[in-house]
Amino acid sequence: MPQTPTLTTLLFLDDTKESKQEMDMKRATLQALNELADLHERIKNIFIWRRPASSKIYGSALFFCCVLTLVLPAQYIAKLIYFLGGVFFWHIVPILGALPSEDRARLPPAFDDVPTDADFAMEVISQRIAAGLDVNPSKRNNRNTGERINTSMSAPSTPGGSKNDKGQDIDWKKWGERAAIGKAWVTERKIGKDSATASRISDTPQPSAATHTFPCQHTTAPGLLTLTETEILFTPMTSTKPKLSIPFTDLRGVKKTGLLKGLTIKWMSLESGEGEIQQEVFLWVGGRDEIFARLIGTDVKRWMKA
Repeated sequence: MPQTPTLTTLLFLDDTKESKQEMDMKRATLQALNELADLHERIKNIFIWRRPASSKIYGSALFFCCVLTLVLPAQYIAKLIYFLGGVFFWHIVPILGALPSEDRARLPPAFDDVPTDADFAMEVISQRIAAGLDVNPSKRNNRNTGERINTSMSAPSTPGGSKNDKGQDIDWKKWGERAAIGKAWVTERKIGKDSATASRISDTPQPSAATHTFPCQHTTAPGLLTLTETEILFTPMTSTKPKLSIPFTDLRGVKKTGLLKGLTIKWMSLESGEGEIQQEVFLWVGGRDEIFARLIGTDVKRWMKA
């Protein structure tokens, strides 16, 4: 015999339904605000010439509209505005409302050919990576010229350098490359220059213009994190071969974590065909910001779609 639902059960189900509706409403609101913010960024980037070709097109259209308002009488301009508003309200809006959510998501946003701030930053990072330049922004000194002059006149010069030189950030890339070179040299001197040793040492990527090595602390052991043109490698300090090798095509997520400048990498092997996403956690990475920028700057279109 079916049981009659009690008042408590009905209230619980009603609260659950309301909570789901509230969550959906919050997500829709955040999505709308995100699209509105992107629209504002695109309009701003039109006027500051982030993409000159698009700015010329929209600038020409705006100039044509200004000339049109000077030439046409006010009654014709009003009729034209009413006509365009009626076509949009009675024809375009019903078509957009009838589309499924999947098809509606494929429609390009307004001013799609103009980049947002995030798109422009990703383009700059990818261009600097392709040109072999540093991806980290240059830090500006906040001191004014008068303070610099007073400091230089009052503080005597020391052989170890000035205070500003000591306060600069550590070049973790340089130290990582030196550690890789020293590690290869020690291994070669310790084991010998036979054929087996040469093959083992050749597996470790040597520092070059297209290779970037940084010290890191994995959850298993400390080592070196190396970025090549096609993959990311992790080599423990006590090993001559990379323990971890992740091609860029297998990456599924990169996230900055922890107070010690940690990094979490999610990846899934495409060769094995396994659908499980694996996760590698680095508790500390020297030069984490540069590694993060280089990882997401290798394939900008794929990361922006994700």
